[in-house]
Parts: sequence; structure tokens; C-alpha cells
Amino acid sequence: MIAAKQTPPAGGKEEPDEVLFQIAPIHCGIDLHARRMYICILDADGQIRVHRNGPATPEHLLATIAPYREDLVVAVECIFTFRRRR
Repeated sequence: MIAAKQTPPAGGKEEPDEVLFQIAPIHCGIDLHARRMYICILDADGQIRVHRNGPATPEHLLATIAPYREDLVVAVECIFTFRRRR
């Protein structure tokens, strides 16, 4: 978990994106499926650093995020659906 002391600006509130990038300059979003994962990494300027689809394995994830791990915040989206057989 990343903790940061937030100090609001003198004139008002900060935008949520500004606060997030003060906490961590690199953001990673993952769309996780059973066999595949889509990884997108953005820097503090909003520039895409990684935009990649690959296997849903720990090895693939760790290799992809390795250059950014020091300052990385990760969000994962996944849905598990269970169908009952009749």
C-alpha cells in the first residue's frame, strides 16, 4: 500500500488525477481473463508506455511491469461468472 500526505492547494481542491499522480507517477490497468490479460501502463504525463495483450501468467505480468515496478500502482478488472449446469 502506498501512503502519501496530501496537502490541498491554497486556492481549492485538486483534481483526482493530479492527486493520483502525486502518489505514484506510473499507473497500470489490467483486464484479466482466464487465459489472456491486457496490460496498459501510463506515465505521469498520460503517455502510454505499454499497451499489450498476452497470456494470463505471473511470468508475463512480472516481465511486462519490471521496468516500472518501483513507482507503480495497479488496478485489475476481472469478472468470474459461474454457470450452473442443468
